[in-house]
Amino acid sequence: MPTCSLLSELVTGGRNVEEVSPDKTKETYRLQAEAYDRQRSRTFFEAQWLARFGDALPRGGKVLDLGCGGGQPVSAWLIAEGFRFTGVDYSAAIPARLFSC
Repeated sequence: MPTCSLLSELVTGGRNVEEVSPDKTKETYRLQAEAYDRQRSRTFFEAQWLARFGDALPRGGKVLDLGCGGGQPVSAWLIAEGFRFTGVDYSAAIPARLFSC
């Protein structure tokens, strides 16, 4: 298990914590949104987990995906199964691509 200092090193990339601001993080997400979405595997490795999750929800229920990224293929599956889906991500650029995939 990593120590706190090792974990801090991993999170900050070796920079002082003061150098890692939410604004810089958000800008990085914005700049990388298209590349992330393009490179995100469309292999539906979440299928089994989502089937179990869906079985525990009422039909037509609402699903809020925090940190949805580009949303695919998860959002497409949830919508096809009849759920009402809302995706939210730290970077506005990422979910803006959600329905343009």
